[in-house]
Amino acid sequence: MRHNMFLNYVVSDKSCKEITFVNREQDLDEEGLREAKLSYHPVGFLKKYRVMIQGFEK
Repeated sequence: MRHNMFLNYVVSDKSCKEITFVNREQDLDEEGLREAKLSYHPVGFLKKYRVMIQGFEK
């Protein structure tokens, strides 16, 4: 069983009643991944932000 299938199984298991939401992370603009994630019928999307601090470099 692939790891993503296993995660879906565990989360949907009745023993995980305390879990309300699952963050499936970003789809990296890959169309197939986005379509697969949309097939789970998400209740919403989080807005993503990037913060840049002047004078700070990695």
